[in-house]
Amino acid sequence: MAEEKLIDSTAIADIRKQGYFLQKAYEGNNVKKVNGIALKLLDDLRANNRDLFMNRVLNSYMYANKPIPHFFDQIFDSDERFQEIGLAFTAGLIAVIPGKNEGKNKEAE
Repeated sequence: MAEEKLIDSTAIADIRKQGYFLQKAYEGNNVKKVNGIALKLLDDLRANNRDLFMNRVLNSYMYANKPIPHFFDQIFDSDERFQEIGLAFTAGLIAVIPGKNEGKNKEAE
């Protein structure tokens, strides 16, 4: 049995960035939707439901009118690959960049 090669840290960082870029694409539309999408994606990851996860990803990218990154093709390779990609992407989707939001909080004071 061949051992599956794990995704390297650079690829994980790129996947996480794509999640963050999708979050930013929602900024002008409805930012609250991002949290709802992230919760549903986490539920799909927990249930190991690739089909529903991919359905939500496709809908999200269609809503944002953005092209879908090619790394999503890999989620069907194995359970481990699905978890790696899904968690990295979802982490990026809910990420807060330090310093960016701090300025907004200081302005509000």
